[in-house]
Amino acid sequence: IKQSPSPSCIFPNGFEVLGYNLKNHEQLQSLSLSWIWVDEVCEDGVDERSYLQLVGRRRNLVGTRNVWLTGNPKGRGWVYKRVFAWTEDPGAKRYKSHEGFRATTSENKYLPQDYLDAMRNTYPEDWLVKYFEGSWDVMEGQILTEFSPVVHIVPAFDIPSHWTRYRGLDHGINHPTAAVW
Repeated sequence: IKQSPSPSCIFPNGFEVLGYNLKNHEQLQSLSLSWIWVDEVCEDGVDERSYLQLVGRRRNLVGTRNVWLTGNPKGRGWVYKRVFAWTEDPGAKRYKSHEGFRATTSENKYLPQDYLDAMRNTYPEDWLVKYFEGSWDVMEGQILTEFSPVVHIVPAFDIPSHWTRYRGLDHGINHPTAAVW
């Protein structure tokens, strides 16, 4: 008897759709997958290890072996770096097999106008920028809310030898220590 994770569904053509909680990437070992879709990819528990584990399981010769990721932006984490960073940062790695598509909530032509208006009138500004406009630069609990990549990130350059150098140390009590030069 074959044990499948819950939920699962077997279609009349024999294809089986499996559902997994992606918090434990090790449970994904030994799969032979034809196609992968991860919804809400930026939510807690879906880290890059789960993604890499799934990508390594695309070995079933039936099907496209494509990977689809959908979800809302959540800072400039692994999804942003793999799919979108190269579009804004010429120095970022371009994963040629990855393609990203951005859409704002208002681009969904099936949403009623009163729903969109209610969102605009209900949500705080940072939620609107993140969820309604699809910004990767807004995160819950963000301290530096004025941060803008256009203003605060500069292209790499050689630091002139006459500039003063500084070192900083943040001794972590509950988290790792950080040192910057």
